[in-house]
Amino acid sequence: MKAPPAQAFKPVTVDAKTTALLLLDFLPSFYCSDDPRCVATLPAMKNFLANARLHDMPVIYSVAGKFEVKDILADVAPIDSEPGVRRPCAASR
Repeated sequence: MKAPPAQAFKPVTVDAKTTALLLLDFLPSFYCSDDPRCVATLPAMKNFLANARLHDMPVIYSVAGKFEVKDILADVAPIDSEPGVRRPCAASR
């Protein structure tokens, strides 16, 4: 089966008062640090995160498996006021 073509990017406007930035699974090991595609996104995500914070947008992190919020990769690590939530770990991991 052939995958469908990627969707074209379109400009969007985000209202920081009604939008949150969710950072999911920026964790060590097979979650992100062992995945070259994930590691390649870190500089862009770091800039996006800084812009979200600059505009007082809520930022929420997810963790899974044996990891805690303190284990989130340094480039996108939370600051004190940013919450983390635990999600169930997939059985295949």
